[in-house]
Amino acid sequence: MLGRGLSESDLSVLAAEMTTVNIAPKTVLLRVDAPGDALQVSARGHIGLRLPGSSRRLGSFAPGVTFGRCPC
Repeated sequence: MLGRGLSESDLSVLAAEMTTVNIAPKTVLLRVDAPGDALQVSARGHIGLRLPGSSRRLGSFAPGVTFGRCPC
């Protein structure tokens, strides 16, 4: 879905900038005070959103969601 509507040339540029990373369950992906350095796309699995120090889930993201902070 991220590349929907892009030309083959544009898709090639996008693919060249992407890296696949396998992340273990229960890994903290982002912290509140972390600098923005990447846009991430969830390819499989679910991502839970929690406040620091809390086990209460505020939200959940399914595969296909983009998240992160823009370094711009």
